[in-house]
Amino acid sequence: MAGDFFESAKGFSAEPGINFGTLGGAAGDLLGGLGRFAAAKGYKKAAKFARQNARLAHIATEIENRQQERQIYQVVGAGQAAIGVAGFSLSGSAIDLMKSSAQQGSLDQALISNQGLIEENTYLAQAAEYEAARKGGILGGIGGLVKAGLGIASL
Repeated sequence: MAGDFFESAKGFSAEPGINFGTLGGAAGDLLGGLGRFAAAKGYKKAAKFARQNARLAHIATEIENRQQERQIYQVVGAGQAAIGVAGFSLSGSAIDLMKSSAQQGSLDQALISNQGLIEENTYLAQAAEYEAARKGGILGGIGGLVKAGLGIASL
């Protein structure tokens, strides 16, 4: 019974020429458009933070590489000192050991650099996704406002 009442009230207008159903739809479109603009603003902030995180990841990787470089020098220097204290010359196995230490350190640095680039690129990809969502929100907001305007104009 109540359903019949609401069915018969569809398109009801208290004033001649005003359709409250169309007006309500236009209001909903208007609010939806404004909501999409607000979401776009949030995506813009998220993209900004993702780009900042990418810069921080880059800086952290540089610091980690410097620390690794320092450690390489310490290991090689300690090896040279130990060889010298033992009275051996820097030849043969001693040189091979120091080369091996330096090579391992270089490999560690390359790994640190690659991991840092992966992290940095992940943040940049997030920033791009947020930017795309922001643009979509702006376009959706414009579409909602246009649709609302057309709905109101059809009254």
